[in-house]
Amino acid sequence: MTAVPTTCPGPPADQGVGAYRGVQDGAAVTACSACSEALPDGARFCLACGTPQVRDCSVCGANLPGTARFCMSCGTPTRPGPATPTSETGADPVPDAIRTTSDTTSADTTSADTTSSMGGVSARRVVPVLFGDLVGFTSLSESRDQEEVRELLSDYFEVCRSVLERHGGLVEKFIGDAVMAVWGVPVTREDDAERAVRAGLELIDAIEALGERVELPGLAMRVGIVTGEVAVTVGARGQGMVAGDPVNTASRVQGVADPGQVLVDETTKALSQAAITYTSAGVHALKGKEHPVPLWRAVAVVANIGGAQRADGLEAPLVGRDRELRLVKDIFHRTQESRSPNLLIVAAAPGLGKSRLAWEFSKYVDGLEVNTRWLEGRCPAYGDGAAFHALAEALRGRLRAFDGDTGTDLGHVLDDFLTEFVPSEQDRTWLRPPVASLLGLPGAGSHSRQELFAAWVAVLEALSVDSSAVVLVIEDGENADEGLTAFLEFALGVKDLPLFVLLLARPELLSDRPGLVAHSRTVTAHLHELTEAEMGELVSSLVSGLPESVRDGLVERASGVPLFAVETVRSLIDKELVTADEGRYVLVDRTIDVADVAAPVSLHTLIASRLDALPGDLRRVIDLASVLGRSFRPAVLAGLVGEDTIEPALAELVRRQFLEVSTNRLAGEFGWYSFPQDVVRQVAYSMLARRDRRTAHLAVAEALEAVDSPAELPMLAQHLVAAAEAVPGEADVRDLQARAADAFDAASAWALGLGSWGDAIAHVERALELVEDPASRVRLLCRITAAAQASGDWDRGVAAGREAIELGRVVGDEVAEALAAGLTGFLLTRQRRFGEAEQLVSRYWEHFRDRTDADEALYWLARTLCLSKGEMGDWDAEVALVMLRAAEHTGDRTKTVAGLSYLAVAFYDQGLRDSARTMMTGAAAFAREHRLKEAESTAESNLGYLVADDDLHTAIEASRASTVICRELHLTDGIGVAVGNLSEALYLAGDWDERDAVLDAEAADLPVGVISAESVALYGARIALARGEPQGELPLVDEDADPLGHADVTLMNAQIRFARGDAEDLSAEVAATLDSMRGLCREDEWVGWLVEPGVRALLAPEQWLRLAGQVEERPAHLLPTSFRAHRHRCQAHQARLTTGPSAEVVQALEQAISAYREWGGLVAAHQTGAELAEVLDALGDHGEAARLRADVRAFYERLRASAWLAALDRAGASAPAPG
Repeated sequence: MTAVPTTCPGPPADQGVGAYRGVQDGAAVTACSACSEALPDGARFCLACGTPQVRDCSVCGANLPGTARFCMSCGTPTRPGPATPTSETGADPVPDAIRTTSDTTSADTTSADTTSSMGGVSARRVVPVLFGDLVGFTSLSESRDQEEVRELLSDYFEVCRSVLERHGGLVEKFIGDAVMAVWGVPVTREDDAERAVRAGLELIDAIEALGERVELPGLAMRVGIVTGEVAVTVGARGQGMVAGDPVNTASRVQGVADPGQVLVDETTKALSQAAITYTSAGVHALKGKEHPVPLWRAVAVVANIGGAQRADGLEAPLVGRDRELRLVKDIFHRTQESRSPNLLIVAAAPGLGKSRLAWEFSKYVDGLEVNTRWLEGRCPAYGDGAAFHALAEALRGRLRAFDGDTGTDLGHVLDDFLTEFVPSEQDRTWLRPPVASLLGLPGAGSHSRQELFAAWVAVLEALSVDSSAVVLVIEDGENADEGLTAFLEFALGVKDLPLFVLLLARPELLSDRPGLVAHSRTVTAHLHELTEAEMGELVSSLVSGLPESVRDGLVERASGVPLFAVETVRSLIDKELVTADEGRYVLVDRTIDVADVAAPVSLHTLIASRLDALPGDLRRVIDLASVLGRSFRPAVLAGLVGEDTIEPALAELVRRQFLEVSTNRLAGEFGWYSFPQDVVRQVAYSMLARRDRRTAHLAVAEALEAVDSPAELPMLAQHLVAAAEAVPGEADVRDLQARAADAFDAASAWALGLGSWGDAIAHVERALELVEDPASRVRLLCRITAAAQASGDWDRGVAAGREAIELGRVVGDEVAEALAAGLTGFLLTRQRRFGEAEQLVSRYWEHFRDRTDADEALYWLARTLCLSKGEMGDWDAEVALVMLRAAEHTGDRTKTVAGLSYLAVAFYDQGLRDSARTMMTGAAAFAREHRLKEAESTAESNLGYLVADDDLHTAIEASRASTVICRELHLTDGIGVAVGNLSEALYLAGDWDERDAVLDAEAADLPVGVISAESVALYGARIALARGEPQGELPLVDEDADPLGHADVTLMNAQIRFARGDAEDLSAEVAATLDSMRGLCREDEWVGWLVEPGVRALLAPEQWLRLAGQVEERPAHLLPTSFRAHRHRCQAHQARLTTGPSAEVVQALEQAISAYREWGGLVAAHQTGAELAEVLDALGDHGEAARLRADVRAFYERLRASAWLAALDRAGASAPAPG
């Protein structure tokens, strides 16, 4: 399709000066436009005289010769000056001839500021003009208040402007309740007329929806569209932009349209009929026209822009689904506007129109002006949960990686894609391996689920940078694997991701995946059977001129299922009882009795009858295709049928509408064939003889084995099982089951590596059904236990592990038995059953601790033993070292990071703080070197915790690093821990403003409760008390679940009540709480509470001295810096309470201040400084006391700690002025 030319046709925008070359003997010659000097290919300036050889039109951007005075595309006069390169539009590099739904790119437009400087340039253009008018608005609004009418008009104007601009139109003016819009200004495009008609049809629906919303059900619009030559003021906006006969004619055409109709002239129809269907609206005498004008009624959009993907043959109109389609559009536009993810699940039984709804949405998006990235994939029924199949397929389509691409080819395509969409080389380096894993490329390595999900979301984010939204359509969602639904839940929780997921599924998905359905960003739409009236409209539109008795008979038998009606008409076409006539289907014999010829009692029998009517060669092809699944590669089917016969047969089956072919080049199944409805495949498959089924399944399995792709393993296993079940008595059934079990086992490993834990377990359980050998069962059961660690199904994993232990003992496989014990023990630690876990693995420890032939088993035994002993207060460095050795021997670097971390914690527990710090720093660096981001985040978080009592600066930096990675990977739990540690360290360091900023930023994006209550509430309450702000008591933590948290909150609430002036004696409660905390936390944390001024003030001197007497006496060099500071401060107060102010007290406080500053705890250092000032005043050193108070005052003022400032002033008020 080509646009009607308005001036002399210019070159395509990307051809530049080359479009103006002369041609001699087939060779291109370029000469300077000023001095005729010969120029090299592509020169933009003359080498001899410097004259520009090409410049860009300032309005439409077309490339022009350097001597051009007017633009050849839009007629705009050029201005002198050097040529400038054409700016990038950000459009996806998809040729117009194959442009599809996924890539609708905005045209360059010129701002009013630019054109106004030219004073407005007149030009003549052939453009479509749309005129629309509300019907019945005056009468409908008579009974309404004037303000209501004004608000309604405002809504109407906004709806019109939004719809028209989405389709690339410019609103010229509103005239009362009429609207006029134009396309092709400032730049004409060949699809302008089609976009105008699309906008007109959308306006009709939008106004109807507006009427329903404002309770004016009769509100409607009529639209007229005319394409012709007009005078255009280039660069103008609004009224006066265009003038000419088409404007008046469009208004007249609108006037003869019925409410809810779009009428167009012949030119508009000719330019848009590739994508839009029309019916004749007759010939009309229009005011101002000498001759009657033939008009056409736009019926429906039936293809993408330019007619791409138009389906030939019978296609039913969309009936009874207007509200559902409107919901799809509304949620899509909500995604665009909010830049946030949304999921719409369309749930319906087969044949009710799920796929049709997606097709209508596809055509709608393709007609929009904005750029939208489109991805689509299907969840195969075969494969029983092929991990992330739909997502991988969608990405392959986005990469334009089609059937037949080798791994090397796909790797290059992926590299090109990442280079195009991800500017940062560092980001590309991180993203490539996880994306390669999704695509099944070899050598992609192993990654945690969180890293995989974060990387895949990052790809979607990269796609959305220059687009309004990313659309992901997933068909057959009832077959979705656990990993895919988990990924969707993950993606829905990502902020600033304009992702719209349209998930088409049968209703069983809603009960199978309740977490996804219940997500706050999920909306579910149910499709129900059509009403009799709607079915009547559908049937009548399928076949014109049906007698009422025939139509009623079809409606009755269809029972509200659109597919039944469509298949009935197809059967009539097959029997040549319905034929095409001038673009419509009509009955050959109007006296036909439907009950006699084509009305089986069920959809199943109707489809079966159509299949039975096929010639033998076509029937064989469709039968074998049914074995392959809903969609299939033609090459695989060719291997079953025979290369010479496959293409003609497929073409004929497409013509008869048993099959359809994907023509969307951005779909992962581009070039594949599929059944229009899976029920057709199911019927064909059910009619296959058992031995034919077996033969076909074996042939497919052989083809899949030749492909050697891990993504195909679930399908391979399913076909082998189906072959074995087809004829159970065959001699090779056991062999087929064994092969299937191996395929399920390999598929489980593949799913586990991709983070699809539920599918990994499901594949193993299928394998267990086929395997009787005890040794094989032990290995499979161990895989379930390993997968359960990640999936959270710990009870299931423990049960499988115990079974594996017993089987290993029976078969005498001590390594397998020990591995099962280690894996099971680790799951017990996840359930906090530490004593039980230690008891289980201890049976194997002495026998395996020095072995070098069982590294995997030894790793899990050591990890379980180390963790269970550590949680009970005895981190064993020797066990941790064995764990690290085994980890390195396995070659799994994630295990190595864990081994380094455990050893660091064990060193710390033994007082080897520098060694622990060095080891944990090394763990983080090792993870960073090998791009193990989740492991790096954990190591940084652990480092922040380990050094928090020795070096607050390092603790803050480590926690910051962990927070950054957690945010990048969207690690909700990890970010809660990291932010908790960071906020505590920032409080202690006196960086309260940064603490508030961190909590505000993170808490705004995280679910309530993710960041620990201690970080949010405890330290927030301390700051509030310091600033003298009103503070309510904190909610108590359950003492049984978290005794330390309960004690922390109890002490904090006591201080809040004291500050509030409560008269009750709190000393007993505070003393008892401190006694209970003694064995629950680190010694330095406990002493930190003891020296806290707010806690000391609540205790009687004798109570405080009793507690202080319990502080351990250990050599100073063995103590963390914070503990040394706390102990010096504690000793000072002990001395002050027993002997009064003294030089000993001064020395101890000075030592405490020095240690606090070394630690980085500036809050405690200045609080201690205030205490030292009191002692110095008592000793008569008022000058030094005043200097100290001045320093403390400046610090408190920075913190805005008004309550502390008041206390400081009270203490200093009684002190004499320094002499």
